[in-house]
Amino acid sequence: MTQDEANALADARYEEIAPLYKQINNERFELDESDIAQWKIDYANNLLWEANEKWEEDRKNAYPPVSEFLEAYTEKEILGESTKWDEYVEKYNQVKTDYPKPE
Repeated sequence: MTQDEANALADARYEEIAPLYKQINNERFELDESDIAQWKIDYANNLLWEANEKWEEDRKNAYPPVSEFLEAYTEKEILGESTKWDEYVEKYNQVKTDYPKPE
């Protein structure tokens, strides 16, 4: 997703949900022009992050733990037993499939 695409989506989203309000000292105010501009910037930046960078964080959180890798690798290399290694590789590849890099 490009910045221009994100900006266009933010503009469209704002039009769908407007008006927005803020609360200050228990008083409700409609957003002014500067608040609206900042809301659109924040919304567009969040869209860009989700489209272009979130996959990286999702992968980090979904990969099997390092301890599982060490155990599987050790058993494979020292004992010649590849069952845990094969399971680890399957989980690892599934994460890459579930959270692909954006193109």
